[in-house]
Amino acid sequence: MRAHRTYQQTADQGRYGAHWWLDIAGPGSFSANGYEGQFIVVVPQRDLVLVRLGKSRAEVQDRVKQWLREVAEWLSPDRLKRISQTKRF
Repeated sequence: MRAHRTYQQTADQGRYGAHWWLDIAGPGSFSANGYEGQFIVVVPQRDLVLVRLGKSRAEVQDRVKQWLREVAEWLSPDRLKRISQTKRF
């Protein structure tokens, strides 16, 4: 895990280290960014993994990244706890 935090700053894509993009969903997060908007986002502080298998054109990739960031923020530890305690029928 430590190796991926050593990064290179790219000109327009953000920080990149050991085959992972860094901080896409906030500080400490990292992601594998795939073809046409596919993402695996890991947020260790929240014990959270987000996976997006959608298809998006290149010109909307920034909006997709923003959406993933917002989803990660929305899934706060308190909210995740409430969701996990919800009774299901």
